[in-house]
Amino acid sequence: MSTTTSANEAEVVELLRARRSGDPTAGRRLFELLYAELRGLARRKLGAERRDHTLAPTSLVHEVFLRLEHTSLTCEDRRDYLALAAAVMKRILIDSARRRLHREDVSTNSRESRVQARPIVERRVLALECALERLQGIDPELARVVELRFLLGLDVEAVARLLERSTASIQRDWRSARAFLKREIEKEDDRER
Repeated sequence: MSTTTSANEAEVVELLRARRSGDPTAGRRLFELLYAELRGLARRKLGAERRDHTLAPTSLVHEVFLRLEHTSLTCEDRRDYLALAAAVMKRILIDSARRRLHREDVSTNSRESRVQARPIVERRVLALECALERLQGIDPELARVVELRFLLGLDVEAVARLLERSTASIQRDWRSARAFLKREIEKEDDRER
């Protein structure tokens, strides 16, 4: 698999156009071209998960490929594609956490023992997902900043360039979004106690 550099950005854009035009091989070629970046993204995402996670970076990347292969993409460039891949990875990890929690809930009788059985990280992931969904409904621009900062790991300057806004406005949005998410997660923690 080849690694990506800014030199092949034109190739990424061309493959995205070809894919939108119906080229059946463009999606696979795009995946191969961006494979190293996707694996790096998967490693970072899994690094934030519990240690005994059943997914490995390779399997997470391949699951993303399978989901994206049958989806119409509106991505314009590498950043758009990687942002979409990050969102799909997030969804896969959240679905995995929900399935695990459901299995634990089924095997546990009382609410107190269910809550105790859930690893704190999984509870936090689900609380964060719920908080992000609420933020998306209230302020989609703030939610976009969170996705770019938190999910893709972009710095404030990169987010400002991508969204064509000032770094000061991105910093304000980032502070507001973090405060909102913190409040929502604390509310969820209080409900589980």
